[in-house]
Amino acid sequence: MFTSLRHYETIPSSVPEILRRVNKEFVPLLKQINGFVSYDIVDVGKGRLIAVTVFQTEMGALKSDKVAARWVNSLGDLTPRLSASVSGVVVVHSERDQT
Repeated sequence: MFTSLRHYETIPSSVPEILRRVNKEFVPLLKQINGFVSYDIVDVGKGRLIAVTVFQTEMGALKSDKVAARWVNSLGDLTPRLSASVSGVVVVHSERDQT
């Protein structure tokens, strides 16, 4: 598995609208990319959001970075600033047992 982490900064009052549009517009785009596993956003406060995207393949993760960049630019005045972006191989993964 491969993960992309993107850290965005924006005006705190913009966060609810950004999250609404992420769910409505961006998540469906991610789900169309081959190998999609999951997408999460962590609200760390003060207008800072961390997006965590997981794909089965490196190609999917890299494509998601490109799709994210285009989509974020479409947000107009809401455009959050990308302050950091990293991608890499998942080397430890654990899930809760389904018992």
